[in-house]
Amino acid sequence: MASNHHRQQSVLITGANQGIGYHTALQLCAKGYSVTIACRNSDKAKNACASIIKQLGDSVSIDFIIIDLSALSSVSKSVSVIAAEKRCYDIIILNAGVLLPKIRKTKDGFDTTFQVNYLSQFYLLNELLGVATPKEGVKIIALTSILYKFLCPKISSRRDRLQKMFSPSNGTSGWLSYARSKLATAMLTCYLDRIKGIQAIAVHPGAVNTSLSSNISPRMRKILKTMHASRFLSRIEDGARNVVECIEKSHLPKIFRNSTKYSNVPKRISSEQNGINLMILSKEMITSALPQFCPNRILYSLN
Repeated sequence: MASNHHRQQSVLITGANQGIGYHTALQLCAKGYSVTIACRNSDKAKNACASIIKQLGDSVSIDFIIIDLSALSSVSKSVSVIAAEKRCYDIIILNAGVLLPKIRKTKDGFDTTFQVNYLSQFYLLNELLGVATPKEGVKIIALTSILYKFLCPKISSRRDRLQKMFSPSNGTSGWLSYARSKLATAMLTCYLDRIKGIQAIAVHPGAVNTSLSSNISPRMRKILKTMHASRFLSRIEDGARNVVECIEKSHLPKIFRNSTKYSNVPKRISSEQNGINLMILSKEMITSALPQFCPNRILYSLN
């Protein structure tokens, strides 16, 4: 098993009991990283950890915490556990995601896709930065999708219009909701990378055939089959390797990795003002569900 020649770095990966997240954890453990997977289901988390240990041996450092990203209260409890155990993460990978969930609205009142894919993971970062991250800095990897380029071609610099786009009451669902959640993730990454002590990169891992697509309707599957979409699908291991590549590089040439290439993001996404507007909106949305929410001074240092 290969080992990291630096001190053992600690990594937190959301939603890593299967798919790209699981294979990212597997590859990082093989390289000597200490990995924590954050999952909703304890049995699946235990099985994922056991599988990695079986493949790599008892010497690997892998564990898990329970977190349900469809509930902000669950995120709060998980953070309390992390703080109580004095955990510290050098790298945080925002990997968890849902597509076309059966339950469209969370108990917090938000679109399920938007909350799981973006809002709860934003809240997780808000609670962890400076508390469970090293003083010298943290690297944040966020999985996004280029789907937003096709379904969300325009972004207004006006905060009220941005609010309308991401509002839980706008009736958005399905593919558009997924695209908007990934748009918000890409915008968050651009914003984070401007903050001192944070290195952030958004990753479109490639068109990977994972369980995320399990809720796609038979009609859509037929359309994709007609388009021969399977020819463009990458192996899950390759998608994970794209994520690991971003971790291993000490100096990233760009803040967006599209499959195997680094590139710029559109100015509408990298705009500092749009990023600030998103931060304000995120704060307002979380406060509506958690009145006691306290914005992290690190996360809001650019406002």
